[in-house]
Formats: sequence, structure tokens, C-alpha cells
Amino acid sequence: MNLVLMFFCVGVLLSPFYIFPSGLPQPSHFSLLLFCFTFFVFYIKLGSFKSNDLINGVVKYLLFFCLYILMVNVVYSLIWNEFSFLLDSVFYIFNFLIYTFVLMYFYWFGSRKYLLIVSFSILLIMFFLAALDIGRFDFGSRYNGFHNDPNQLAYWVVCILVIIAFSSKSFFINLISVAIGVYIVYETQSRSGLLGVLLILCGLLFQFKDVLFSGSVISKTVIVLLCVSIALIFTTLNFGVNSTTIREQSQYEDRLEGINVEYQAKKRGYYRPLEYPEYLIFGSGKGLENRFGSTVEIHSSWVAILFYYGFIGFLLFSVFVYKVFSLCNHYERFYLFAPFFFGISTYGLRTPIFWICLAIATALVFIRITEKGKV
Repeated sequence: MNLVLMFFCVGVLLSPFYIFPSGLPQPSHFSLLLFCFTFFVFYIKLGSFKSNDLINGVVKYLLFFCLYILMVNVVYSLIWNEFSFLLDSVFYIFNFLIYTFVLMYFYWFGSRKYLLIVSFSILLIMFFLAALDIGRFDFGSRYNGFHNDPNQLAYWVVCILVIIAFSSKSFFINLISVAIGVYIVYETQSRSGLLGVLLILCGLLFQFKDVLFSGSVISKTVIVLLCVSIALIFTTLNFGVNSTTIREQSQYEDRLEGINVEYQAKKRGYYRPLEYPEYLIFGSGKGLENRFGSTVEIHSSWVAILFYYGFIGFLLFSVFVYKVFSLCNHYERFYLFAPFFFGISTYGLRTPIFWICLAIATALVFIRITEKGKV
């Protein structure tokens, strides 16, 4: 394992651990920053790397989107004399570098083996931490591990499952991963997380339909039943042996049944574009949320882009997403749709694991298209 890959792997392994307060760089950010720096020095700066039309055709739209974000936030920062507008731009620039360099590295030099080992290992670690109740319960009975809230942890699980789905060609490993993911998401009591995992499962069923309906269907059925049984056992019995919080299965059912759509929409800021339509063309910039009678940001990636950066920003981001999805086959689209669908109810575009997940998916799709060989 070379130095560049080592920094990347450490960054992924540290990604579920939020040590410092919200809004500050976390340990994984520093490792990923070192990955970007060493990749630039060893491959791009030294001329040992050359891009191609496939990469340029996708990355340029993300670059246009990030440059527009920077422009909008700089303008509002000058108007309001408030530097907090620039914080979101820093996140996007950092994530742009992560997406671009991870895409380049794994398209040309990466290895599925390392991707699978690292992503499955950290998922397994988080499973045991959740099962042993090691971590935080900052929202009652909802487990948020070392993230700031339960939905962040569930979002992280969905992104890791997408990485595993693209990296692994084993039906058994993918199914075991989904079973583990179901348990962790159940502990978070995240409704969007559950739907995200179901979308990934649908992708697996499409990808491995030949395996499921082959002559060995009995053995595969046994595997499916085994994995489902394990997930149900852990869910029902609450495997935690050092439980500090009483959690009952009915609480998740209450959350699923007690969804107040109008209340949730207002609470998450979904109505803000309707309440302040004057910002819908160029955007409001992200900062000074009290301008809109709120102290919190919009809890939706799609609504946030539309309101903070207007139709122009929304269009640029949509073109980038379309370019990625247009290269995927049907089951790959199911996988990628999971974090984007989750983004309806959470603002996850600043999270590096999302961009890592998207970059790896794009890289492996490029490899399949160009048939340059296996990673």
C-alpha cells in the first residue's frame, strides 16, 4: 500500500468518528486532505497522471457548480459583511478536491480489494459499537454513535453500503453488509436511512438476479433467510449488553406511523423557497439563517441547493448528477439513488463520505465503460 492510498484508507476508517464540535474539521478531514496533497504531488504535479475525456466530461460540471457557489457566497459576504457565508464554499471546494482526486486515483491506480476491505471493516466496527451501545444517544433512544445526530450516522451507513455494492462482486458479502446496515440504521431510528438501504437492496436483487434464480436457488435462499434472521434477531433482542438507554421496538414503529408531513416540511425548511421566492434565481447564499426567521439550515440537499444557490446552482448540480447517472446501468442507478434520495431529508452534500462514495462509483463505472481492466 503506497502513501497516497494509506491516507485515503485512514480517512475512510476515521469517517464515522466526529471528535470536535459540529462545523469544525474532524480527524478524517485531515487524513483526506493529506490524501489530496500527496496525490497531487506524486501523480499530477510530477506528470505521472493524465486525465481523459470521461473524467473531464463529469468533473467540469462539478467545477462550474463549485465556482458559482463561491461567487454567490463571496457576494453575500461582502453585502452583509459576514464571513460565515464563506464556510460552505470551503466545504464544497474541499469536497470537490476529494471527488476529483478519488475519482482519478481509483480510475487509474486503485484497487477494489482495498476499497472492499476498508469499507466492510469500518462497517463491521460500527456494527459492534452500536451493538454494544458504545457511542452517544443525544436524541433520546436514537443512537448517533460518534456523529452529531442519528440521521448523519444513517446517511454514513448508506454511503458505505454504496461503496461496498460497487466494490464487491460477491452476493454474499453484499447481503451481509446490507444486514449489518439494517441493524445500525434501526438503532438510529432513521426513516430515510431505512428507505435508502431498501433501495440498495433493490439494486442487489437486480444485479444478482441470475444468481438468485440459478440452479442453486435453494442455497441462495438459505443465505437470504440467514441474513434476514440475523438482522431480525439483533433488532428484536437489542444485542447491546451494556445498554444505558431503554429502547423498545415500538418506538421505531411510532416514528414510521407518526409522520406529520406538514410539520416535518416546515421544521426542515422545505417551505423557505415559497416564503422567499426572490432568492430563487441567483440564490440567497448560505449564512445568516436568522434572515429567514430560523436558527438552523435547510435539512434537505435538494431544497438547500435551490434556495441557497437558486435555479442556476440547482441546474449546474443537476447537470453534474445527470452526467454521472447517464453512465450507470440500471442496478448502479439504484445504488446511487439511495444517498441522493436520502438527501431529500438531510443536507448531506458537505459530508466527505458522500463525495467519496460518488467518486468511487464514478471511477468503477468508467472502468467498466472503457474496459481498461479490473481494479
